[in-house]
Amino acid sequence: MTDAPRYVPVDRDLLARMSRDATIFVLTRPLSIVVWIVLAAALLIALISFGTAAALAPAEAGSMIVMPTLIAGVMVLYAILTVTSVRRSLAAAMPAGTSVSVRVGEDELRVESAQGTSRIAYSTFRRMKAGQDAVMLQLRGSSAMTALPRLLLTDADLERLRAKIG
Repeated sequence: MTDAPRYVPVDRDLLARMSRDATIFVLTRPLSIVVWIVLAAALLIALISFGTAAALAPAEAGSMIVMPTLIAGVMVLYAILTVTSVRRSLAAAMPAGTSVSVRVGEDELRVESAQGTSRIAYSTFRRMKAGQDAVMLQLRGSSAMTALPRLLLTDADLERLRAKIG
């Protein structure tokens, strides 16, 4: 294990910065990228259909604008719901005004927060990404993830995590 646990106070600024990193992680996961591609393709098809209708039958084209508008709305809603979900999850796991600590061990990660202590085997995680302010650990067999303040992990800790998680 690392020599001693390192603690960091959690405040609104840290939560906002971690939320930014975690949101980028969530919105750029492989499944999210597929969703974005499908939505973009649907939007493109709807816009082409609208353009064709506008050129061929301008009087009827007004009703064709509904579909591109709905698809664009779904894209915006998807992004807003993701941001909201990430912020809510981080605030629940690490409430502002508390502190969090991490110890990187040989076989497990130990996280202490206001919610209690978690000892998590590295085999629990399938993917790790270090952002500027947060380190995201995605759980194996799930889309769920754990985010930790980047301040708590040294470069050596990150290398150990990368080696253990793969």
